[in-house]
Amino acid sequence: MRDRYYVSVDVGATRIRVALFKSSGEIVQRVEASTPRENPEAPSRKIIELIDSFKPKISMRGEILGVGIGSIGPLDLKKGMISVAPNLGLKEVPLVEPIEEKLGLPVALQNDCTAAVIGEKYFGAGKTFDNLVYVTISTGIGGGVYVDGHLLVGKDGNAAEVGHFVVDNRWNLKCGCGGIGHWEAYCSGRNLPRFAKILIEELKAKDSEKRYLMKRCNRDLTRLTAKTIYEGAEEGDPLCLRILEEVSDLNARGFASITNAYDPELISVGGAITLNHPKLVLDPIIRGIGKYLAVRAPEIKVTPLGEDIVLYGAFALISRSIS
Repeated sequence: MRDRYYVSVDVGATRIRVALFKSSGEIVQRVEASTPRENPEAPSRKIIELIDSFKPKISMRGEILGVGIGSIGPLDLKKGMISVAPNLGLKEVPLVEPIEEKLGLPVALQNDCTAAVIGEKYFGAGKTFDNLVYVTISTGIGGGVYVDGHLLVGKDGNAAEVGHFVVDNRWNLKCGCGGIGHWEAYCSGRNLPRFAKILIEELKAKDSEKRYLMKRCNRDLTRLTAKTIYEGAEEGDPLCLRILEEVSDLNARGFASITNAYDPELISVGGAITLNHPKLVLDPIIRGIGKYLAVRAPEIKVTPLGEDIVLYGAFALISRSIS
């Protein structure tokens, strides 16, 4: 009997990660590449190229049965595409059709965080929970949701675009999607540096207070990154810690809005910022969420699946749809 494999794809704003799964759920090989941005067709071409790299591994002894994709959104599931990707600067990015046509395989697509919460439900911390939310804090902010054991998808696959919950009406920053005051516009890896520069001006920080950041940025705050701010806070820099006080309060508002909307038992959290700085991200949220809640607080913890959570979810998506 030939070995049965599935391909799982995580399309992020920064990286595309692809894994070859055995039907048992074991990852046997993985590859990744930078997410191309030159035109809407480039991401699907890159995915096909990465999948083709598995052929020597499979050779004559096995077959790929299908491809599962968890992708940044918002999506148009009916058309099998990313409708608009503010963190990529692209619109109408086709995924399902070009991959199906080129590889001759069934392709299942979901929002990356919807895929992630599926992964958490079947392989991670959510196995015993019917009411479960996954949140990523990374280049962008997103979520996936189960309520009473039902996966929330929505008419286009965007039922849990929690990064576009409104958390602010003071600074009124514009999100990449065009909306005002969205969580992602302040606390995501892509947008935190812009918010931090506004806070630095608002705080009237003295040169001595900016010394750490100026040194890290070669005296040019246009080179400021979320990584620099979080690393500065880890090292105890007072200005970085003050910036993250505001970020943490907005994060607490976002988590409270999720809790008030979906009433989860567990919120699992991932994404590069969270995975690299779990205490700095989660401890202030857990301390601060209560003042914004109308319902009982959930358990909040880092996902045990780490950076592979979308890959596991996309595998579950395609393997369960075929079986």
